Amino acid sequence: MKALLIDDEQDSREVIRAILEEYCPQVEIIGEASNPEEAYKLISSLKPDLLFLDIQMQPETGLDLLQKFDNFPFEVIFITAWNKYAIDAIKYHALDYLLKPVDIDELINAVAKAEEQFKKKTDNSRLKQMVSNINLIGITMSDGIEFISVDEIIRCEANGFYTWFMINNSKKVLATKNLKKFEMQLNQHNFFCRVHSSHLININFLKKYYKGESYLLMQDGSKVPVSRTYKSVFVAKLNELGVI
Repeated sequence: MKALLIDDEQDSREVIRAILEEYCPQVEIIGEASNPEEAYKLISSLKPDLLFLDIQMQPETGLDLLQKFDNFPFEVIFITAWNKYAIDAIKYHALDYLLKPVDIDELINAVAKAEEQFKKKTDNSRLKQMVSNINLIGITMSDGIEFISVDEIIRCEANGFYTWFMINNSKKVLATKNLKKFEMQLNQHNFFCRVHSSHLININFLKKYYKGESYLLMQDGSKVPVSRTYKSVFVAKLNELGVI
């Protein structure tokens, strides 16, 4: 885990560094800061996994530092001589709150907590990457499940509680789930867009957009209406992808 030491007392930073180097080899100290302003720059540039953060610093506090971030991609272990900040620490979901002088066993336990959280985040990241790399979708049919590459899906069309899949090889497949279910699956692939309550398209197969008549011509020759409700969503998606 990459960590930053943030404390306005150099002696305190040296003590924490010594304990970590001796007892916590899983922690790599990538930088130190003596004030929140300096710490903010280091956090922004180095992207640490863990902060060992003092609270009472000048001219700002460690809590002031955390207020500059909308979310916390790092874990925080507060190390302070003041116990009056414990409630504030809880508010910021601090992993632990240690009082100076730091007890070695307490610091080791706090690092163990951080390591557990770090492993969870790493596993979740790997899972998300694995899911994003899966390029198949399973379509439940009356006689089984057919697996289709999402790159081959031209569009999907609602048919009551069912969904028609129009595939690039001129094949049509009727799935026994509604369009909303498939929209949730296909949204992880950035090139799908809902353009109508009954239509979801693959933008890679878009041939022409007729603005005045509000419909799309797909590469397979099919015409897909663009509803007033979804028109702004469709145009925003085109802008997002740099198509227009």
